[in-house]
Amino acid sequence: MIETFDYHSMQINWRGKQYPFREIIMEDEQYYLLVSVVDLERVLLGANDIPVDKKAEWVDNKIAYYFESEECLHQSDKDLLNIIYG
Repeated sequence: MIETFDYHSMQINWRGKQYPFREIIMEDEQYYLLVSVVDLERVLLGANDIPVDKKAEWVDNKIAYYFESEECLHQSDKDLLNIIYG
């Protein structure tokens, strides 16, 4: 199983399971953030919030923020940025 970010389906394939993610475009449009769901964070990070391996650490470092549910990912970029940064 190859773990990958699938930008067509906006899914992260991790150890046989798919987790949703999305890009949030920053206001200045110079860069973007990737966000996903807490379920992915739980499988990437083991006890004590330590990545389970180097590949999990690499994926976790790409994700800026984890939301509680997939429904949260359907909000506007502006709303999501307000949640992340207050």
